[in-house]
Amino acid sequence: MRRETDPGKGMTAPRRRTGMRVRGSLLAFVLALAGVWGHPASACDSASCSLLTRGANGLLPKKKVRFDLSFGYTDKALLLDGSHPVDSVYRPRIFFEHQAIVPGFHRDIDGYDRVLQGDLTYGLSPRLNLQASVPLVVWHTHEVAHGSYAQEYGTVGFGDVLLGARWSMRPRRLVAGFSVKLPTGRYDIGGEFGGGIQDPILQPGTGAFDFVGLLRYSWRAQGLGLDCTFAGSYQATTTNPLAYRFGNQAIATATAARPLTSAITASLQAKLYHQDRSLYLGQGVPSTGGTFVYITPGLNVRAARGFTMYAYLLLVPYRYVNEAQLGPRAAVLTGVSKMF
Repeated sequence: MRRETDPGKGMTAPRRRTGMRVRGSLLAFVLALAGVWGHPASACDSASCSLLTRGANGLLPKKKVRFDLSFGYTDKALLLDGSHPVDSVYRPRIFFEHQAIVPGFHRDIDGYDRVLQGDLTYGLSPRLNLQASVPLVVWHTHEVAHGSYAQEYGTVGFGDVLLGARWSMRPRRLVAGFSVKLPTGRYDIGGEFGGGIQDPILQPGTGAFDFVGLLRYSWRAQGLGLDCTFAGSYQATTTNPLAYRFGNQAIATATAARPLTSAITASLQAKLYHQDRSLYLGQGVPSTGGTFVYITPGLNVRAARGFTMYAYLLLVPYRYVNEAQLGPRAAVLTGVSKMF
């Protein structure tokens, strides 16, 4: 998916598109706070990270089923080098056809991610749940310039499915989980400048199996009326058929939630997200990997017939990227769940 601009018009068209996306993001935020569909991606673009953001890791009773449909949007408009804003970001091209990394090939201008995700949880027993997370549609888009020639690159497609189980331990407030990410999404979509496969970060899938471990501990602070949760996950990646390996991911969260009314619950989460540098042919890929801190206020509204609507605003007070990259400015995540 690539849209080109007239080289003679410089950056006018990208600026128009950026303005349209800013207005779209503001509208998405308003819809998210209203608890209805808006604009994705979980800010840390993975099914396991989305689950931790929503705190959807408690156990269901036996034979109960919960279905979630969520939609998130991440605005990746910040130009960073390390933790510092810069005027321009140049990133390498992974030249798969020639098995080479070409440094400084792209000048990134702007970007955004969106994900429509479905999650299904089944209570096999009171202490064991099965879960499937399915990125139904994944959008990745970057505005990129080569000299004065600006283009919008990106892909749309089905993502990588996450299958796993969660079980309670001793004490029962401690929950462990293990999941396998399957390479169900495309990872070799073409359309690169001059021909060839687009950047791996723009692909809907990774092309590789990943393994995710989870620990979650929760308790109720009776005096404050708070439900508190600490959770952490680690995602170990493998190498895909193109000899590219995304960096491993580590996530830690601390969440406090409190009922405001019988139907409305407010929450506040702090999340630390780290991704290692990616590898190509065993060599570190420049401008990949980073560390982010998210502060996420949220609302959860119980509706009729077992439906629940939720909305989260992901703020990013701290960002650090390896070399120069686009960084997340903010994100929204909203959705609806139903218990059967």
